[in-house]
Amino acid sequence: MLTILRPFVAMTLIGLGLSARLESCAKIPSWTLRNLDIETFDYVGSNGTLAVTFTYNLTNQTESITCPLHSNYRCTINGTKNDNSTIIDMQLGINSLYMTVWQVLSCGENGSTTFVGTSEWNVACNTIPFETHNCTADFATVEGVASV
Repeated sequence: MLTILRPFVAMTLIGLGLSARLESCAKIPSWTLRNLDIETFDYVGSNGTLAVTFTYNLTNQTESITCPLHSNYRCTINGTKNDNSTIIDMQLGINSLYMTVWQVLSCGENGSTTFVGTSEWNVACNTIPFETHNCTADFATVEGVASV
């Protein structure tokens, strides 16, 4: 249960301006997302897919991620091929994609620190009522902040 609640507690505390001290972990991550492509349908119960190229900027590792959309407009990835501690949550809004990324990094003798980053990405959507919706965007960077 703690694993499920930790990201939400971290986001709440970061929203209040609280974060962990960084002396123990000199590495602050950021993540770059490129070539976003979303395809979904404009009716309840339909399927959709989100595809994006995801780069861990600290290690320069890049991977292609594909995720099924839930409720037509939301995708959550729990662990990626390059890092099983990374959680990516994306939700499509009107001409926007809201993203949150969580990643746990080792901080040497002091253990590990969870970093969280949020961003809003402007997307171009081809929207036709009751037809396929296609949304695309080229580039976004999400900056990490240490959480508690």
